[in-house]
Amino acid sequence: MKPGGRFTLMSWNVLDDAYITESMYPLCDPDDLRGGVRRARVLDRVSSLDADVITLQECSADLLEALRARLPDHCVARTTCGRTGLAVLVR
Repeated sequence: MKPGGRFTLMSWNVLDDAYITESMYPLCDPDDLRGGVRRARVLDRVSSLDADVITLQECSADLLEALRARLPDHCVARTTCGRTGLAVLVR
């Protein structure tokens, strides 16, 4: 939390890999749509924003575990709906 009780919040639909096809995203570089590349970029971006509260939609269990490792000062909650769910990380 920031001085004065202020905090930063980010919310992002990270788009689970199961929903990605090149035909759905024809303007994207195909390399950017590959799971490993996307996951690394999502991890880097979320980490770099240094938010106090992070909410991620379509977050898979493996992405959440990677975020846990990157953001050890955040408490984690996750609800699921099939393969993905809503993840909330709070510092």
